[in-house]
Amino acid sequence: MMQEVGALAISRDVTSLLSSCSAKLLKRIGVRILEAMPVKDASSLFSPEELAQLAEGLQLSDEAVVQNMLSACLRIFRSVAFHQPKEEQLREQIEKARSAENRSLFACSCLSGDVKHNCLGLSADVADVVIGLWESELGQTTIARLSEVTHTGLPRLRNVDWSIVRTTEGSNSLNRCSSPSTAPAPAAHSIALHLQTTQGDRELRMTRAEAIALYEKLNDMQRRIDMMLE
Repeated sequence: MMQEVGALAISRDVTSLLSSCSAKLLKRIGVRILEAMPVKDASSLFSPEELAQLAEGLQLSDEAVVQNMLSACLRIFRSVAFHQPKEEQLREQIEKARSAENRSLFACSCLSGDVKHNCLGLSADVADVVIGLWESELGQTTIARLSEVTHTGLPRLRNVDWSIVRTTEGSNSLNRCSSPSTAPAPAAHSIALHLQTTQGDRELRMTRAEAIALYEKLNDMQRRIDMMLE
């Protein structure tokens, strides 16, 4: 699940730079961003050598401008990922201006400084690259991956399995209660949790006190939900 991005302000210099980039370069940047989403810093996807090459290829002496351009590309793809617009709407929002009364896909600050309009004002070539990448298999893979991501970046829980575990006196070995055993009375019990998440399986252990506290919290949540539904 993607969190909606805020206003996307792109300076005139960055807009001009994006529109003058070759389709090959923009596609390279877009692929790198889509493969890494959700990512917060597009510059981190490129090594210092690659950033220097980008600056040289764009005939720029200031790598900060390149970083601003990468940031703008990331914001564009984040907005597209959140709204998932149709091709016609996406092209219109990339190329054309919209009045402030109409909600813009990108909610961008007007490049001319006129607060009465929102626009990106990028070239048709940029729109072709963005649309082409988003409608490709990579775009669909990105949607599927983002649907499994929470706002916190933590994996989603798919299933939980659990068992009671006991530690016997005079032994460090663990024995499951479900297995026959002639061991002495258990010195302590714990809960073994097997969590199936979107990022693989995880094993957790809870003490008896932690399990009781969790049980009470869940019961309290259920009571509150029942009260709201009455």
